[in-house]
Amino acid sequence: MMAVRPSGDGRPMPDAHAPTNTAHHPVSGSVAAMRGSGCHSGMSPRSDLSWTQAVPEPAGNNLTRRHLLSPARGAAIAAFRAWPEGAGRMAVGALALWLLSATVSLAAGGGGQIDDHDFSFEGPFGTYDQAQLQRGLQVYQEVCSGCHGLRYVPLRSLADKGGVGLSAQAVKAFARNYEIFDAEIDDYRAALPTDHFPANDSVNAPDLSLMAKARTGFHGPEGTGLTQLLRGIGGPEYMMSLLIGYTGQEKEEAGSILYQNSAYSGEWIAMAPPLEDGIVEFSDESPNDAKSLAADVTAFLTWAAEPKMMARKRAGLTAVLMLGVLSVLLYLSNQRLWSGIKGRASSKPDRETS
Repeated sequence: MMAVRPSGDGRPMPDAHAPTNTAHHPVSGSVAAMRGSGCHSGMSPRSDLSWTQAVPEPAGNNLTRRHLLSPARGAAIAAFRAWPEGAGRMAVGALALWLLSATVSLAAGGGGQIDDHDFSFEGPFGTYDQAQLQRGLQVYQEVCSGCHGLRYVPLRSLADKGGVGLSAQAVKAFARNYEIFDAEIDDYRAALPTDHFPANDSVNAPDLSLMAKARTGFHGPEGTGLTQLLRGIGGPEYMMSLLIGYTGQEKEEAGSILYQNSAYSGEWIAMAPPLEDGIVEFSDESPNDAKSLAADVTAFLTWAAEPKMMARKRAGLTAVLMLGVLSVLLYLSNQRLWSGIKGRASSKPDRETS
């Protein structure tokens, strides 16, 4: 495993097999230092408790998860066993499982307030906005990379068409911001485009490489998944709602400062508000209010998780068109091949009548 150290910062070099660190740039380090313990995994101190433990339920909900799950499980099993053998029993079993999944969704408690935001890459014909991805890369580099890594994203992918779209020379220059430990030479060297973004385990914050696919913004109704079918999984919407969902309220719990966030399912989150108006300046003078910055970095992180989304959409559209043409040809061929037989079968009753 290759470890990363900041380039030229004068601090002691970490062990070769130590967790990787962030790149050296003038903003991310200061942002991380300014936030201090606010750069956490985004989980409250209670988040590591299993659901079987005595975790307090949200206000207004007097039923525990166990109270809801046990009767539902028992009713589903009893209905399936009581029904006689046959196809009807399978239908009852499927219905019982659906009801159980709906109860599990209810028992899990409602999530935070996730708003539906419009992104250029949504829909079957949506595409990434290259300028937005480049702005999002800058926001990640100057703000997010102080606590979060992108260990599964290769630096060379920044030059891919349909993505960030940097030139080969720009990617090489960007890679030189990092130094990595190379086990083959047993020393540090400047990163190359063939290397990945560095990991960052310094504050136990989650890696953001696949966060857009790991989070779900839309649920239900009642465990059916129809909302996801119509609106998508909602990973980007979840991330943007989380970034702009801070209410400004704080509290101290178990020695940690928690911040109220309307999008977080537990309402209180350990990550301090990472964005504020004007924290990043763009060379093209694009809007840099907190909401615009959140949209830019969300688009970039979606691309990091789905770098081939545009290629898949093109392949899917081509496949649908080809299947449509083949369906028409199959129908016409069927009509042509069976026309004689169908004609004789239709004329036979007429001869018998005469």
